[in-house]
Amino acid sequence: MGNSSKKNVLLLRSGVGVFGAERVVLELAKGLMDTEYHPFVGVIQNQDPNSTELAKAAEREGVPAIVFECGGAFDVGTIRTIREFIADNQICLINPHGYKANFYGLAAAGVGKLPSLATIHPWTETEYNFRAKIYTFLDKTWLRLVDELVAVSENVQEILQKMLPQKQCTLISNGIDVQRFQQVTPEQRLQYRKQLGVAENDLLIGTIGRLVPEKGYQYFIESAAALSQELPNIKFAIIGDGELREDLVSQTRKENISERMQFLGVRNDIPELIAAMDAYVLSSVSEGLPMVVLEAMAAGKPVIATSVGDVPKII
Repeated sequence: MGNSSKKNVLLLRSGVGVFGAERVVLELAKGLMDTEYHPFVGVIQNQDPNSTELAKAAEREGVPAIVFECGGAFDVGTIRTIREFIADNQICLINPHGYKANFYGLAAAGVGKLPSLATIHPWTETEYNFRAKIYTFLDKTWLRLVDELVAVSENVQEILQKMLPQKQCTLISNGIDVQRFQQVTPEQRLQYRKQLGVAENDLLIGTIGRLVPEKGYQYFIESAAALSQELPNIKFAIIGDGELREDLVSQTRKENISERMQFLGVRNDIPELIAAMDAYVLSSVSEGLPMVVLEAMAAGKPVIATSVGDVPKII
């Protein structure tokens, strides 16, 4: 149960690991803790072993979290479980993040029965995932029924206004806790570089995100191979996990840079890992306003990025 003197709200997300959209949910929930609202972070669990990482991260930050098990596409049981949680905890507002959370959250809340505010992140997955295309098709219908829409970037807001011209959409750009990325000490940085096998005079280039097509990691690996021919002391790290991991590892072998490229998986020590880098690369083919670029900039790292979404407006 939430704090009886506060209004309970449910922030809902389905994802893998704690990346951009999940960081938005987490930072928003942390910010709400000091207001008249009491947040719950709801996580829709899927078959990926990392799908509950957001709930774990929320609990580490002192934010109440709940995991809703989901057996597959359009699981009626998940809708029922979320509906029961809403009733048992007297939720006064639901805030879904992403097309899957929109579907389950709004179906559970009941159209017009519970105030809803949907935070819209880029629909990048839908270009490569047939099931996601179905969710997005339904999303366009559901979003017409949402009370309020919030876009995380100007690029997303423009897409929404074209998609739903009759709906007003508020822009609240992604933001981060800057101090969190400026507290890593020089000693911690050196310690992390040592753990990664990076010498003091080596160059470490890193990137962070889900290993999915829209992140363009094949281009990162191609560039890494080219740079390796010019710079003998350069090394690389990819932080994150996803469906393309094996393909990317295989590409790294074919490019003969396996000894230079580390795949670190899902991590919860992102500030320290960014601090260990000499530069950050964003190779995405589609984005909104990527949190990790803001985080790398907050840590004082040079950022090399593709011209996608709102990235050109912040670099």
